[in-house]
Amino acid sequence: MSMDGEWRAAALADDKPSFEWATAPFPVPDELAATYGRGYQTGTIIGVANGSKKRTAAWEFVKYLTTDTDAVVSFANAIHNVPSTLAALDSPKLQADANARTFLDIARNPNSSTTPASVNGGAYQISLQNFSFEVESGRQTDLKAGLTATAKEIDAAVDQAKK
Repeated sequence: MSMDGEWRAAALADDKPSFEWATAPFPVPDELAATYGRGYQTGTIIGVANGSKKRTAAWEFVKYLTTDTDAVVSFANAIHNVPSTLAALDSPKLQADANARTFLDIARNPNSSTTPASVNGGAYQISLQNFSFEVESGRQTDLKAGLTATAKEIDAAVDQAKK
């Protein structure tokens, strides 16, 4: 089992690997069975460079790419991503095979969520990921001490980002 994004399904379909594969939402504990189908999601990040010489035109282009339903759907279809608006998610023009539909259903699930915005971006995720690698490899056997150290590392990164 692997956690990955919707684009991986398109890559696997193109690569035609020699093994069978499919997509599905992650399992949930029995006490949360009613939330099955939820997932972790993020959105499209797009902006205009502060130093852009044509900021007004760039803003109009950003606005078009992010709010025009046909543009959002066309972009999502082209890069095999979940579209970033509800209208685009419900568009009949949205192309999705069975594996891609898993991700569209996750996006529609009201129990799906994301991590909160942070002043240091996703650095805290890297800290937690590194900690999990240490645990999985057996190099970290004291979970409480490891979590405490990781929390201090994250706090220090947040403090540094605020400066």
